[in-house]
Amino acid sequence: MATDIAVFDGNVDRGSIRWKRFADGSSDHFIENVGRDVKNRDVVFLANFENEDHVFRQMSVICAFHPYGAASLTVLIPYFTGASSDRIIVKGDIVMAKTLVRALDMTDQPARVVVLDPHDEHLFHYFRQCVPEFVSMMPSLMAGLTTPRSTDGNMPRMVCFPDDGARKRYGQYAPDAIVCAKVRNGTERKVTIIEGDPKGAHVTIVDDMIQRGGTAAECAKALHAAGAASVAIRAVHGVLPDPSASILGTARAREIVVTDSLPTKSRTARFLPGSDVRSCAPALARAMR
Repeated sequence: MATDIAVFDGNVDRGSIRWKRFADGSSDHFIENVGRDVKNRDVVFLANFENEDHVFRQMSVICAFHPYGAASLTVLIPYFTGASSDRIIVKGDIVMAKTLVRALDMTDQPARVVVLDPHDEHLFHYFRQCVPEFVSMMPSLMAGLTTPRSTDGNMPRMVCFPDDGARKRYGQYAPDAIVCAKVRNGTERKVTIIEGDPKGAHVTIVDDMIQRGGTAAECAKALHAAGAASVAIRAVHGVLPDPSASILGTARAREIVVTDSLPTKSRTARFLPGSDVRSCAPALARAMR
């Protein structure tokens, strides 16, 4: 992804960090050529928080840039891990998102922190020193997904939000979207269409994140049952743990689109039926300017 960002921007010099460990397993990191690539330079660090075990290693490097003389520091975070752990629901819950923000705030001087489509919009309020900026892949993911119904026999294209949270995040891009919700039916919670009519339309389910894919699959089933001509699924972040492929297979989706915000998981996504993995590099490169 760093190479793609550098190619897209054209004004980026790529630095190098040595990521190694000592014999006892402790971290042994080294920023190459700090005099040339860090001192008095505007430094951009592309973080990879896909694996929580690697976050501390990257934080130690992030906190080293200002002491080595960086003129400014921007941290690009394609996927903000822990953003689904954003509030206390049951006593004893740990708000991981807030903890990670506190770690980012430990830099010697304020850094600019660019986050791609965070699941928790409260992140903005957690920062005390760093300057957060949220950018979105959704305008490009949703481009061309909506066309009006017509009398010439052409099937319309419509967007569907799987829950009210998705509508709040992205409703500005599709004000006439179909909206689903989980409605309790006795002891079960069933995904039901609460707004809009998908009959005869090509419908694309849109959300910021696919975890296991259960909500998207149940939403797709509801759309099929209501007469949708076809159903597709698009999300920025494809978390996709092991059961997701079989779960998403029940959606009968004509395509499943995610981005490469989680590099390892995006390779898994390529094996899903009708899958397409889009690059985050253009959105992140634009945010650097």
